[in-house]
Amino acid sequence: MLENLSSELKGATPATVAAALALLSPDELQLLRDALDLLGPPKSGTVTYHISMVDGSEIEMTLSNEATVSDACLAIADQKGVRASQVNLLAAGQSQPMSKSDGQLCSATDGSTELFAILSATYDFGQPKGPLAPFCSSVTFEHFPVSAYLGDDSMHSLALEPCDGQEVSWPKSDGGTFVKPSVIFSDYPLSGKILLRFLIHRKTWALGLGVALTDMHLQTDPEYSEHFFGLYHGGHSTNVCMQARRTYRSAAHEWHSGTRLAILLDLEEHNMQCYDGLQPFGPKQQLPSEDLAPVISLFRQGDSIAFSVSYV
Repeated sequence: MLENLSSELKGATPATVAAALALLSPDELQLLRDALDLLGPPKSGTVTYHISMVDGSEIEMTLSNEATVSDACLAIADQKGVRASQVNLLAAGQSQPMSKSDGQLCSATDGSTELFAILSATYDFGQPKGPLAPFCSSVTFEHFPVSAYLGDDSMHSLALEPCDGQEVSWPKSDGGTFVKPSVIFSDYPLSGKILLRFLIHRKTWALGLGVALTDMHLQTDPEYSEHFFGLYHGGHSTNVCMQARRTYRSAAHEWHSGTRLAILLDLEEHNMQCYDGLQPFGPKQQLPSEDLAPVISLFRQGDSIAFSVSYV
């Protein structure tokens, strides 16, 4: 039978195959579909996905078989008018969102075409304030995923993913006479559980990365500020600083271009945990119950930091 099928298909055109399929009964067509399902997704062509959104809406989307999880997130984001970093996908039967670095969508879904899309809330940075405000711009950069800081130590969580945020720079061409300038994003104080992720593009001496009371003085060394809470590089050592004192110090760590840092904030319990890469950096620290906002402090022209704010 298989030899007969093979010989019949040789030299056949799509039109003749379509004509032959039209002669099959519904039961015979279903048998053919079941057989094709056993072969898995085709090696080339397209797949149509049915995507259910959390707001109750539904999307039918046709993508190439070669499309990645990231491609699917981009396509959904384009239709919904959101950022791709907000889109998280689950396939039928999955309990955890797929990582955007998981590769081909067909493989990540195990062939399922029924998907569920979750849109994460994003932080509105508002208008930056301070001497470095003119040098802030939107940016997409790669960092460890949120799940890597929430107790998910599976291997896929170690892969980098794109995240949207702000780049804060102090250009060498700037003619300002700022002393240890900072920028604060205080239009919308933080609330709930938050993950701040930082990527150092360039650091020539010291820097401060963290949160601050909204009335922090923005031309002062954050190490000596009663209003600053977060990661601080003093030039020779790396530290956690809280209200004008170093609560944790390490001479063994060095933060340079390409270093990824993070701070996990629980503003319901009023505490924060700092990270160097994926490793906790110092003990958990207590925070005041007052309003806090993201703040970046640079020390020399040419320095540049990218950071993002994610609700968890």
